[in-house]
Amino acid sequence: MPTTFYGALLFLIGFLVHVVLWRVRKPVNTTVTIVLVFVGSISFVWLALSSLIIFQELISFLPQEPSGKMLSLLLALALAVSYIMTYPALENDSPTLKLVYLIAQKKRAGETEEELFKSFSNKSTVEHSITEMISEGLVRMEGQSLLLTDRGHRLARIYRKWRAILGAQMGG
Repeated sequence: MPTTFYGALLFLIGFLVHVVLWRVRKPVNTTVTIVLVFVGSISFVWLALSSLIIFQELISFLPQEPSGKMLSLLLALALAVSYIMTYPALENDSPTLKLVYLIAQKKRAGETEEELFKSFSNKSTVEHSITEMISEGLVRMEGQSLLLTDRGHRLARIYRKWRAILGAQMGG
């Protein structure tokens, strides 16, 4: 358990550094920067807590064996890689996430496909995403309108909160 906790804590530190930097000033090259932020902050904290004797009493609840410390580092980096791989979809408004957001704005009335097509330049991308969203249970057709399912509402909430944490504008 200490190994998992330590790995999650290291990832959380990297995530907090990421959020602070993006709130202060979003970098131009986000991909390189986000990799450097996570690898750098996770590695720095891990090395500091693993090597400095001063911290030993403060961190007695963390793994003390080298194997536990190494597994914690690997877990933190694995979580960081997973996050970094999903980041572009959230940052660049993937069609599915943008559709979920647009439908969520209409609440109970839903949104017609025609109205949704107006928000995108490529109709075929939207059609494919709508078909996928229906098959994945994110939206359902009701008359001429698309409505979010409970699962779609949960995704929209996560998307809104994540963008709010980073201070990103909705819809792009």
